[in-house]
Amino acid sequence: LKEPDAEAQRQLAGYLHILGIALNYRDDERLRDTHVLNPNWVTEGIYALLRAGQKERRKREGILTKSDFATALAAERYPVSCYDFLLRLMEKFQLAFRLPGEGERYLVPELLGENQPDLRVLLESPGLGFRYQYEVLPEGLLPRFIVQTHHHSEANPGWRWRTGVVLERDGCHAVVRADAHERRVDIH
Repeated sequence: LKEPDAEAQRQLAGYLHILGIALNYRDDERLRDTHVLNPNWVTEGIYALLRAGQKERRKREGILTKSDFATALAAERYPVSCYDFLLRLMEKFQLAFRLPGEGERYLVPELLGENQPDLRVLLESPGLGFRYQYEVLPEGLLPRFIVQTHHHSEANPGWRWRTGVVLERDGCHAVVRADAHERRVDIH
């Protein structure tokens, strides 16, 4: 069945996207030129990258490069021409962000180590404190927050870990930490 009308094609693509039958991101400049007829292809590809990164967590420090794609993904299913699309999706869904500097390196906060760096100087200094208590702490809350606020943590990249980050703006610092067991987020 062919649909010659461009507007009807856009509507159909939107309906298929809403139903989860196909992926269409026509409103996103990074993704508008690629359509996915099998959404599992995206899910399986991104999970394969995350699983590969988890195996080498200490060596990687949360960093993913395009060379990691070739190692983690089957070439016949995920050709090199698809790598940029998967990276753009990871950015769109706040799973990763591009690190400043040369080369294409991306930080995936979910792959960061669990250990908090030594922040005594910041935590013992006077300041305001806030605590957000949740009935259920949404999984991935802090990694997505790290992606959303990454411009404010670039000065001290060593102050990022899977469940926390130190943000800096206008000479002020904020330590944001999540505790999944206690179902809370603390800000100092």
